[in-house]
Amino acid sequence: MTEKQGICIVCEEAFTYEVKRGRQPKLCTSNECRSIHRKSTRKPATPVVRKQKCIGCDTIIVKHGRGQIKWCDTCRKEVVKKQNKQYRDANYKTVVRTQGNCVDCGCSLGVKTGRGNPKKRCLDCQKIRRRKQARDSAKRCYKDKVRSYKCATCKESFEQKGKGKLRKKCPTCLATTVQPEVVMSNEAKELWEAMQ
Repeated sequence: MTEKQGICIVCEEAFTYEVKRGRQPKLCTSNECRSIHRKSTRKPATPVVRKQKCIGCDTIIVKHGRGQIKWCDTCRKEVVKKQNKQYRDANYKTVVRTQGNCVDCGCSLGVKTGRGNPKKRCLDCQKIRRRKQARDSAKRCYKDKVRSYKCATCKESFEQKGKGKLRKKCPTCLATTVQPEVVMSNEAKELWEAMQ
């Protein structure tokens, strides 16, 4: 084990150290010298502010720090869109599939291009199905409105379900009532016969 003497670069005092492989120490063993050296070497770099003209338009870009910025924000969006389109055109191929026949009416549905699930029904059958679904869901939520009315003929009270105009006569009285005969004049009869 060999020892050697060196001079500290901070406090400029002599110190002894053990000779080992690699770079020899330049600082003494005191913590103060180490902290001073660390603070002096690890100072934050001064921020670099640069100005550059955008490639796509005449706007001036202000750069903070290092790195390349060629386009402003608006031009960058357009460039990214263009690059994405070029990539899609080069790599993606449109999928062409036959969709088969309609489930309800059996007509041909033709060919589908692109991704997504193929159709099961044609446009007309789909509309019919949607309407049926809407009716069924409305029926589930619908409750019959029950109202009472008094018959004008027999003077008894009955119940009527559903919406609409309230009845004045019950169904039995309505069936038994005789419709009055329409009395027509001779001129009206002649007109009626001429029309037919």
